[in-house]
Formats: sequence, C-alpha cells, structure tokens
Amino acid sequence: MDFEHKLGYMFIGCLFTILGYILALLVGSATHAQQDEQVIDKIVCRELEVVNAAGRTVAGIYSNGAIEVRNALGKRVVGIYEDKHGKGVIEVSNAAGNEVVGIKAGADGNGAIEVRNPLEVRNAKRGVDIFVNENGGVLIVYNAAGETVAGIVVDKDGDGIIESTEAITRPRQ
Repeated sequence: MDFEHKLGYMFIGCLFTILGYILALLVGSATHAQQDEQVIDKIVCRELEVVNAAGRTVAGIYSNGAIEVRNALGKRVVGIYEDKHGKGVIEVSNAAGNEVVGIKAGADGNGAIEVRNPLEVRNAKRGVDIFVNENGGVLIVYNAAGETVAGIVVDKDGDGIIESTEAITRPRQ
C-alpha cells in the first residue's frame, strides 16, 4: 500500500471520528453526566467538613457524633453533641463564640433550656432556665450575679406559684 492510499484511509477515519463526535453532541451533551445531579445512596467517612472560599471550616459532622456550624471567623455558633454523661446538648453561641442558649437533657432525664448573658465567657451566669422537675414545669430568672430572683413553679400539690426567692431549685446538670 502506498503513501497516498494510507493518507486516504486516515482521512476517512478522521471523518468517521468527527461525524461520531458530532452525532454524540446532537444526541446527548458531551458533559451530560457532569451536569446532572448525582444521588449517592450512602457516604461513609469519619469526618465531613464544609469550607468557605477562605478555606475555613463553616460546618462539620464528626465521628464522635458532633455537628457544628461556624461563622466566617471560624467561631462555633451552633453545636449539637453528646456531653460526657451521654446526654444530648444543643448550644447556640453569639458571633464571639460564647454560648448564649443551651438545650440539654438534665441528670434527671428531663429537658432544660438555659439562656446566658451574651457578654460573658463560656459557662457564664445563667439569665433564664426553663426545665421540668418532679412537680412539673419551672421557669427561673437570675440576676447578673447568677442568683435566683424570680420563678414560676408547680408546687408539690400541683398548684402554680410565682416565687421571688432563692428557694426555687435549679436544674440538676
């Protein structure tokens, strides 16, 4: 076979390749698989972190069961985790990363909501507690020193009372 025949066959092969590529583009987009959403049935990993354009983690799911959401400065603003006693905790923090609201399971198995002073550091004095004790629901209001100043409680007879003393029991943590 001489050079001219080889060149002719190569030309015909190139035409078939180009025609095949054009047909593929007309029938379905060449990037079709990349444009469709992929549905993955299961992802298995030890940690999953989402980072912003600056490379800072803004959300994460970790192997210890914790879920965190962070602001652009990297401060945790929402945390869902298990405390050292195996109880569930949800914490909401201000932009500085200081906890201002906590939703927790108390030592007695009942739920508690704590609202804290946002200007203080973590574990600051509580401002308001809402929880359940053996008699029913309890709402406690604290002053800046962390002392009980008022509360709405259910007494042992099942009656609702408003207290303004420190006689109201705080939730057990």
